[in-house]
Amino acid sequence: MTLSTQRRTIVKAGLWSAPAVLATAAVPAYAASITPEGETDLAIELAQPLIDWDTFEPVKNIGIYVGKEGTTPQSYGSLPDSMTITNVGTVPAVNPSGTLLTQMKDIRSDYNSLATIGTQVNSVDPLVTFAYTGQADPNGPTYTWTYAGTLAPGQSIIIPLRYYVEKPFWNVDYELFVAATVIDDNQGDYDDNSELMGTVTGFRAS
Repeated sequence: MTLSTQRRTIVKAGLWSAPAVLATAAVPAYAASITPEGETDLAIELAQPLIDWDTFEPVKNIGIYVGKEGTTPQSYGSLPDSMTITNVGTVPAVNPSGTLLTQMKDIRSDYNSLATIGTQVNSVDPLVTFAYTGQADPNGPTYTWTYAGTLAPGQSIIIPLRYYVEKPFWNVDYELFVAATVIDDNQGDYDDNSELMGTVTGFRAS
């Protein structure tokens, strides 16, 4: 069932696009920031996971760490490695922000993960802060993110995404739904949301 939201949710097209039954409505909505003049208009886009076009198999090149400060990937998945924020409006956007969630489903059973929280996200960009805000469901951690800077009209920033889990963690093969939003003064336009589905196989949490 699709939950209600203040924003119109558009499912992005592509090989790893999320099925329509999943919606960014699970991400909490937040009030837009006040800007000095005019109305901000921002767009967000998650990076498509790579595909090996010779085999049509997903490329598992994105590290997944154990612990928020982990330095060595424990496994790899085919996941969005970043999200791009673009100022498509006519006024500067100061400290742009938004929301993000992840949702795990076991590939074989299609059940929620047995992990306590799920697959979590932060960023290695020192100008970007991810703040954990709770759970959309037992395996759906939600966050607010903030970029400490100003985007001029036409300017874009690429925010790298870093994935990690906390022990205990039992999933071996799972799909990961990633949904992100950006907050602006023009709520309701299609480019405020981005959703993609990735996959992780052969995960090792030891």
